[in-house]
Amino acid sequence: GLFRLCAGDMGMMKIPFLVLMGGLGVGMYLHNQRDHSPTADIDVISTLPIVEEHLAPYKDLIGDDYNGYRGHIYRVLSYTKHFMKGDNQHMDLVATALVYHDIGLWTKSVLNYLEPSFEEGKKKVEGKYTPEQMRLFEDIIMYHHKVTPFDGPDAKIVNAAMNGDWIDATQGLVHSGMSKANIAKVEGAIANAGFHDTLAGFGPKLYGNNWWRIVTELGQIMRW
Repeated sequence: GLFRLCAGDMGMMKIPFLVLMGGLGVGMYLHNQRDHSPTADIDVISTLPIVEEHLAPYKDLIGDDYNGYRGHIYRVLSYTKHFMKGDNQHMDLVATALVYHDIGLWTKSVLNYLEPSFEEGKKKVEGKYTPEQMRLFEDIIMYHHKVTPFDGPDAKIVNAAMNGDWIDATQGLVHSGMSKANIAKVEGAIANAGFHDTLAGFGPKLYGNNWWRIVTELGQIMRW
């Protein structure tokens, strides 16, 4: 995920690159220390009407990356639901937020995509949620790359989504306490469809060999 986005001949960008990667290393350690101890088999969510309703209008814009991003959404959603341990009260909201959590990569063609992603989603759901639900929608998107646990309102939900995204973005390298068997089950059921290759190519696709801009923008999506 983020590691592959940063890959390449860094040259003079070695210092900022190492700083970013050091931060990601800390994140890996902290997330892998969390004891979620899941014991039950995970239920894989491979399709959901509300996801399809919100994602389908972007099919032409996302283009060849569509199936990959769609699969990422469903893998993260599956992990999130598992971490929620049967609390499904806000799952439609969570699913909708996950549709938009990375959408700014395509709508605005930037690597610091958190704010553009939230703003895009906000346009589509405004008026449908209470202020408290809207705050949750925003926090799921804005904090899904947080390194330390989120401790604001609805922390259980925000952290479940954050942990789910870390798992899939790193293909299980950051497991957040999720069992290898459950990760393998999800990855086996929902095709990758080139999603991580898409992530790896985004930086050079947008900015060529301007590694300073790539690393700087990626640093802006981290929340400590």
